[in-house]
Amino acid sequence: MSRSLFSSASGLLSHQRKLDVVANNLANVNTTGYKAQRIAFADLIYQTLSSGNGTSTDKRLAGTNPSQIGNGVRVASIQRNIEQGVLQITGGEFDFALEGSGFFAVSNNASTYYTRDGQFTLNAKGYLTIANSGMLVQRSGTVGEPSEGKIGYQEPGDPSIKIPIGTIVPGKETAVASFSGNIPASAKPPAAEVLMSKLAFRTGGANATSATLFNALERNTVDYVAGDSLNVTGTNPDGSSFSGSFPVTTTTTLGDFANFVDGLLTGASATFDNTTGKIVVEADNTGPAELSLSFEDAAGNTGATDFDDNGFILTTDGKDGDVVTTNVQIFDARGQTQTMIARFQKQELNSWDLTFSFTDSVGSFVDSTVTGIEFNDDGTFARVNGTAAGNSEIEIDFDSITENQKIVLSFDELSHTPNNFETFFEQDGFKTGVLKSINVGGDGVIEGLATNGVRIPIAQLAIASFVNEQALLSEGNNLYSETLNSGAAVVGKGLTGSRGQVVKGNIELSNVDIAYEFTQLIIAQRGFSANARTVTVTDQLLEELTGIVR
Repeated sequence: MSRSLFSSASGLLSHQRKLDVVANNLANVNTTGYKAQRIAFADLIYQTLSSGNGTSTDKRLAGTNPSQIGNGVRVASIQRNIEQGVLQITGGEFDFALEGSGFFAVSNNASTYYTRDGQFTLNAKGYLTIANSGMLVQRSGTVGEPSEGKIGYQEPGDPSIKIPIGTIVPGKETAVASFSGNIPASAKPPAAEVLMSKLAFRTGGANATSATLFNALERNTVDYVAGDSLNVTGTNPDGSSFSGSFPVTTTTTLGDFANFVDGLLTGASATFDNTTGKIVVEADNTGPAELSLSFEDAAGNTGATDFDDNGFILTTDGKDGDVVTTNVQIFDARGQTQTMIARFQKQELNSWDLTFSFTDSVGSFVDSTVTGIEFNDDGTFARVNGTAAGNSEIEIDFDSITENQKIVLSFDELSHTPNNFETFFEQDGFKTGVLKSINVGGDGVIEGLATNGVRIPIAQLAIASFVNEQALLSEGNNLYSETLNSGAAVVGKGLTGSRGQVVKGNIELSNVDIAYEFTQLIIAQRGFSANARTVTVTDQLLEELTGIVR
């Protein structure tokens, strides 16, 4: 009879444990990252009254089943529900949640623990810690460690994460820059100044040639003789004047006159065009010029010609190629903004030169020009033909800065179409700023955001995964530790392997289902009550038994 008493006692104890588990779940209904538990029971060892028999060989007697009396119940296991909890937006700068599997790794410098509680904060030294225990959040890899040319805040070998909010972020001088957008293909290239006879020289009803004699010209009124001459005056492209006396005889040709004028000119040339019957004077170089030329019969000549219609007129105005300009900003070695004027000038059909100058007196250029920026016929960038001082690198000597600054320019994204001039300038420099806030990617990489717009990789959060998360040991304070049955932690980036993604500005709520837990409360209560009733009945039977010997 005592067996029923002991069985009921085990039932009471087991259902009390169930109540404990349910109560703990309900107590942690608002605990960040808490994973609900559930209890499973198993029956205890049995006393076998009869092991049972099989059917007799002659099949006259049927078999009998085993007869056993159980000895109660025990707690078989307490399992953890590892399902995802709901993410709640907090907007907290250092509130992180894991969506999917995995755990944040934290340490007290003696042991490493794992948690789903991403309510982090910074301690007095700028290290990222878990708010409820002060343990240091861990990182993995080398992200954020110092390297050549890059800012680094993490100390190699130290897995803790330092986020020095408010730290000065030094500026960086511009070393590489690029132009994109469009240069107008409709822009005009440079032109050399050209003078030409107003009307053609004529002879016999046709245009004259360089071999035509002056005396054969239609407008010759009296033939020239030895001793006659033409007075020639004019200005060279640079504005300097010239003059000369051209002798004309019975054998003098228009070609002789053109050659004489060519000999007087400096920076220009004169030729006779047999096709048009005109003398052409052209400056040797493109750009603005002050060419002029006139001639007339000298006083006292015997011969005479009416040259009024053969005087020289300007047919092509000398000019430089069309120019388009834009202001661009770069940064010097101190992180100061410097503004330059970028002056593009058309040179040939598909070719431009680029020259830089400063808007303020901040220094001088050692090399300010890129020459021969060429485009293909379809408007795409082809190459930079300039070499030495005309290549795609410029060099600046800033005042009060010792080292000259070199900037390599790229034009790969620049087009040459009839569209309007519109360029965009990108460069790799930045001004001095202050580390103001952070951002976290889904992979757990923490980036620092500075007031100068610079994004600095700070650290890679260590995200741990386990083969058997159910086997982790709860340590309190929302912490877990690994066990032999959980397997060792496999640490890596978020969104790799079985690890979920990190979500900034969120926390993971408990996954406790209150309705389910209330149901379990009722079940536990009924089970406890039933076992208590068994104890009561057994007690009554024992009382009856002892009363027999009154």
